Amino acid sequence: MVKVLFKKDIKLDQQIIFSFLKKKKAGFNFGAEIIRLHPLLQEAKGKKAVFEYVADFYKQHSGEIDSVLAIQKKDWSAVSGSFNILSRKYFGEDFENTYTSCLSIISAGPRFLSEGKFQTYYKHPKNIFIYHVIHETLHFLFYETIEKHFASERAKVSEEKIWQLSEIVNFLLQQEPDFYQLAGFKTDRIVYANLGLQLEQYRIIWEKDKYIRSFLQNVFACK
Repeated sequence: MVKVLFKKDIKLDQQIIFSFLKKKKAGFNFGAEIIRLHPLLQEAKGKKAVFEYVADFYKQHSGEIDSVLAIQKKDWSAVSGSFNILSRKYFGEDFENTYTSCLSIISAGPRFLSEGKFQTYYKHPKNIFIYHVIHETLHFLFYETIEKHFASERAKVSEEKIWQLSEIVNFLLQQEPDFYQLAGFKTDRIVYANLGLQLEQYRIIWEKDKYIRSFLQNVFACK
């Protein structure tokens, strides 16, 4: 059974906010989104100023943040059993993994594959929060599937291509009715606009049987 733990990690949030202030990827501007949420960071000069702002924010909003963390644990607990049933349906196996969601005051939501953790924005409404945790957890399951069943194929493909494939697979999975009904949320627009063309190409393969391993077999056969 897949389990997700929920915690605060202020030091991680400081590091991520500082490093993402100037980050853009696949058509998405992380820095602009951070400034939208925290306009005062536009005036922050250097790492020290950013770190101090983040630490002060956590102090000033400590009660709210602790309350959100408790709610996140409760909300995920209510759907985790159904998530495990769906992951077995699409991946064809049970996973015995524990991941960690680290609360964040920004919405970038990076994941750390080797550490089994990711960040979750503390202001997400319930349905977006559930959608996000499902999204991140599916990424870990995708990479584990690649490592276990497609290691030789992965060795022939760049890390960037594997990441792109993971985002597309994730989007396709979360457009399936049982997944978006579980979250109570569906989007028809992939976050990374530059992946739009590939998405439509892979959607054709996905629609054949909507099963991760056969989908990946077909994708790698076309490389």
